[in-house]
Amino acid sequence: AGNRGITKDIFDVVKDGTIPEITFKSFGKSSADLGKIENIFIRGKMRDGNIFVPAALLDLKDVDGSVTISNGILLGENINVRLGNSFGTRGVLELGFEKNIPFYVETVIQADLAQLPPILKRLVKYKPFLKELSKIKKVSGSALGKMVLDGSKQSVDVDVYASNINLRGRYGRIPYPLKIKGERFTYKGTQISFDKLNTVIGKSLFSELSGDITWKNEPYLKIRSHLSKLQMEEIYPWFLSYKNTAAIFEDFKVTHGITTLSDISLNGPVLRPMNWRINMKGSVENILIESTLSPDPISVAKG
Repeated sequence: AGNRGITKDIFDVVKDGTIPEITFKSFGKSSADLGKIENIFIRGKMRDGNIFVPAALLDLKDVDGSVTISNGILLGENINVRLGNSFGTRGVLELGFEKNIPFYVETVIQADLAQLPPILKRLVKYKPFLKELSKIKKVSGSALGKMVLDGSKQSVDVDVYASNINLRGRYGRIPYPLKIKGERFTYKGTQISFDKLNTVIGKSLFSELSGDITWKNEPYLKIRSHLSKLQMEEIYPWFLSYKNTAAIFEDFKVTHGITTLSDISLNGPVLRPMNWRINMKGSVENILIESTLSPDPISVAKG
């Protein structure tokens, strides 16, 4: 019965694969000891494997690399792996067969970004983050990066480091399609940070966005941008959708034109825009304003 239990434990994790050469050893002072998982040593090279990480609900396919089982721990080194449409290389996997033993996954990954939101939804437990994550839809694109998972069935620390980012999607707080290309994105603990992201929202461009969002306490935002070009026929209705900012524009309506902003610095609590501190330089071009204070539209060619 013990041996059947050990076999089940191993094959609940190592679902499939080919091991052309294998080393097997078992140690103990009695025949009963020989069947205990902590006394078994297995080493081999795996090809076309399937390894399941129960605590993270990750189903790793096409696993190639060195695999060792020793002291009740599965250790994979120099692992190549596929997770859906994402591909990991030079990976490390450490996984215990006992329920309370922590696990560790680290891999360089060419990521299909459509898979990232559902993975984070399974692994991250912080409710404010999950609430914002639920507003992200229709994600597509790719990135090169590293993913690290460190934890147990009860709690998982997730770190994501990405570069060469090419992302499309929709975010519930923004009424227009979102496109992001850029150099760096990091998710670690209770912070997201990013650097030199070129972002298109509808017809508006935000270039070289850098900053971070933290949510250890109240979610807090810091953003810097080198240059932004805002299409006012889209930006103005967006501002009106927020009660706090709508009050600022109640006496006039911007129906056309471009606002160019440079050296933008913005910081403040994410959910309280009226408390944001904003510094910037700017100019306008071909602005058309309708106002209750004037019977005719006000036109500003440049300013």
